[in-house]
Amino acid sequence: MPAVKQSEIKTARLKKPVVAAPPAVLPSSPTPEPASRTPPPRPIVVDAEEARRRERIEHENVRQANLTPPSLLPPAPPPMPSTNDDAATLAGSGSSATGATGAPRSLAKAPQLTWQRFAALAPPIKGWAQVAIVLDDMGLSQFRSDRAIALPRPITLAILPYGNHLDGLVARARTAGHEILVHLPMEPQAADADPGPNALLTGLPIAELDRRIAANLARLDGYVGINNHMGSRFTASAREMRRVMRALQARDLLFLDSLTTGKSTGHSLAREFGIPSVVRDIFLDNDRDPAKIRKQLERTVARARKNCHAIAIGHPYPETLDALESWLPGLAKRGLVLVPISALVKQQAPGRPG
Repeated sequence: MPAVKQSEIKTARLKKPVVAAPPAVLPSSPTPEPASRTPPPRPIVVDAEEARRRERIEHENVRQANLTPPSLLPPAPPPMPSTNDDAATLAGSGSSATGATGAPRSLAKAPQLTWQRFAALAPPIKGWAQVAIVLDDMGLSQFRSDRAIALPRPITLAILPYGNHLDGLVARARTAGHEILVHLPMEPQAADADPGPNALLTGLPIAELDRRIAANLARLDGYVGINNHMGSRFTASAREMRRVMRALQARDLLFLDSLTTGKSTGHSLAREFGIPSVVRDIFLDNDRDPAKIRKQLERTVARARKNCHAIAIGHPYPETLDALESWLPGLAKRGLVLVPISALVKQQAPGRPG
């Protein structure tokens, strides 16, 4: 179907970026890399041409999808405060000795945050370097979604809120042991790149922006947080990103910054709001040539060995899925372990970027 027009998106002329040479690929080694070693602080460097290419291919993914755009929903009700049944029962009954199940009060489980409650089960770390694989633009093709779900777990699946058959997709993915993010559509720099229906746009009235955030987040359940779909213009605006952070804070969700621009305010604002946050390291499939995807996977290995962890983002393309199907089973022999995004968040102080 034709791309959905977004009249609110403003045109911005971009300067020609300076493309940095990719880092050298390190030779493989079966020696495990201790995950407890604290890597030195590193600046966040974003290849502008790579990021712009990323938004262009996501535009094409949306344009070619057979979507039934959802209507703009009213705001979701405010989230209930984090609690548990035992604590509520004790408060109502005045009992100080036992919980609702008869267990001593001192043994009652502490309430979990939303991102903890829906986190996928992570394998034992074993002191190894960790790799998180995120597949964006899920929900546009049921066939590709099912093939992604069949990958070794735990993969993190970022689902577009205007995708198709979302309830079934989330249920199948979580049953298979994968983790879910909302792939929140945000405004890109290019005026002709379409982020899709109900995208978050700079310059919207705050009430409308809040309504769109709530409507998109209400489209799915069972997710740990969000990452941005496109968003090179939107994530650079602290005014608008503060509204996103308020919504995540109220719902106890985490934030993965896809870093579609070096000017992103996402990771710094997440730290300000106390929101668990990590940042993307590698884009896997800006070029769908299988050889180049495999090269990006080797860059992911090198980054994980250097920094104890790495986050790579791709799409459920046949070429990417082919590469992952052959690459993932060999991670253990190379001293690496596959983890969901939440596992990396758990190892960091709240709000600290990856």
